[in-house]
Amino acid sequence: MSKVEWATYNNEQVGYTVQYPVAFTLQNSSNGRDLLLKQDGFPVIAINYTTREEADSRNLWAGHEPAGDIEFAGKTGKKYIYNHYDGPFYMRTFSYVIEHNDRFLALEFRTKNDSVDSLQQHIFQSFSMAR
Repeated sequence: MSKVEWATYNNEQVGYTVQYPVAFTLQNSSNGRDLLLKQDGFPVIAINYTTREEADSRNLWAGHEPAGDIEFAGKTGKKYIYNHYDGPFYMRTFSYVIEHNDRFLALEFRTKNDSVDSLQQHIFQSFSMAR
């Protein structure tokens, strides 16, 4: 990984912070809970704070079998690997999901890779819960 300049995003409503490359564009959802990070206009990372039903209706992790157990942001959870379809297109997605308060918090990497790369690993490791 070449030299990456990092910034920190803080979501006070949900209660987390995460580092991301400054070259990425951030797009908050209208409800303030979800975040999409784009690189060159393409969605590469999603952070979703949803119920299981909402995640299922949005074709996120909830409709898939877990690939294993994980520890993420100091909590135990599940890892999902699946193809996320957006119309006729899809993105390979690695989703790390934990329970947080009355919902599920998921960090999702949308990629062409068969595994997470060093940049994604840094983002995963930087993720922390404030409460």
